[in-house]
Amino acid sequence: MYKCSNCGNMMTQPLDRCPSCRVVLSGVRCEACLYVGGKTEFVNNHHRCPRCNSMVTIPGVSRSTFPSRPRQPYTPGMGLAVTGLVLTLLNAVFTFICIVSLPICLFVAFKTKERNARRVAYVGIGLHILMIIASQILLYLALS
Repeated sequence: MYKCSNCGNMMTQPLDRCPSCRVVLSGVRCEACLYVGGKTEFVNNHHRCPRCNSMVTIPGVSRSTFPSRPRQPYTPGMGLAVTGLVLTLLNAVFTFICIVSLPICLFVAFKTKERNARRVAYVGIGLHILMIIASQILLYLALS
């Protein structure tokens, strides 16, 4: 039951105006904690009291259009766990490529007598060192 604070008229559902004195009614009352707030305040909180979080029935407003529980608010750090996982996986791929292909470059650099092949192998060794440094930077970013 809802009561007009101006004339005391009892109503079965929350109305915008009192039927007897025509004063503007702005509130819905929680039966658990007696909190009085606007109708939209309760509806926007998924038919729960903003103060004590108990369920409040508001006649004339369907609950089927709202989810059963409020959604979790977005926090800026939500994507960091996924980003850290991706960076860790990239680090593992870089490290694996370096470990597998570095011995090939070293073998070519020190066992080949052709000058051009040695130059290519030295460039490969330099690129491997850069990839190892990049993978360590990625790992640091993922863990920080």
